[in-house]
Amino acid sequence: MTEEVKQIIASYVLGCLDNKNLAQFVEYINHGGKDTEAELGELQNIVSLIPTLLSFENPPDYLKDEVAQKILESEYLTRELKANEELTNREEIKVIESPPLITKSTNTKIEKPIAPKTKKKIFFPILLIVMMIFMAVAIIWFYFQNQGMIQRLVSAEKKIRLKTEEIKSTRKILNENMILAEFMKNQNLRLVEFAGADSYANARGKMIISLEKGEAVLSFSINGELSSDEYLKIWALTKRSEIYLGQIDFNPVKYFYKIEKIPAISENEIKLFSITIEKRRVVELLPKRILMTGKVR
Repeated sequence: MTEEVKQIIASYVLGCLDNKNLAQFVEYINHGGKDTEAELGELQNIVSLIPTLLSFENPPDYLKDEVAQKILESEYLTRELKANEELTNREEIKVIESPPLITKSTNTKIEKPIAPKTKKKIFFPILLIVMMIFMAVAIIWFYFQNQGMIQRLVSAEKKIRLKTEEIKSTRKILNENMILAEFMKNQNLRLVEFAGADSYANARGKMIISLEKGEAVLSFSINGELSSDEYLKIWALTKRSEIYLGQIDFNPVKYFYKIEKIPAISENEIKLFSITIEKRRVVELLPKRILMTGKVR
């Protein structure tokens, strides 16, 4: 068998022959090219083992469903074509005539019978299945090749999100500190240190107050959080009365609270400062709950 014939057989198995060369090759096999059967069978076995040589990858469910659907469609098409071929073969009448004998003098020449043309075998379903397998492998390979890029993009997005949150947090802290920095420019400032009262022993707080300007900045920490219907009030206790200084809506992520429009009070008259917990909707008269008390230092 020549090298050219081997190449044609290999091209035939891989489905690379065009219609003209394919017709010539089939004609060659049908008219005595039996020496190609062993080579053809061996190459077909090798091609059928190609999928087993590939490494196994676990594709996503939707890709499995698509490949299974395509294989089912190919099998259905193969069964239909085989059924049509069997029906056609049953209807055809194959008649092989005996070769005529020609006698010349004493020599007898027997002509070889002309092989009838048989129906071309249909290789399209097999080729389609092989192409589907290669296509599925290519899709799976492409998917896993791009997984690394997708993961890098997701990681970069997470880093950007974290940096954005850090910037927001930094800006918030700077804004909070600006409140204190601006307030510290005032003169005659007084520091009030608060300590927890009664059941709020762990509560702590500090307040810087400017009685001349009527403003103060308060910072404190308490155990737990206030309920949505509670808020805080700041009081100054004098010898004669209790003076309301301002109101605070507690926010656990806030550092400083600014109190404005404090009534004019003489420092000598103030005996004590207090912070109380108040209800927004008072149904009945309840005793005042003192959270912290403090004195000017």
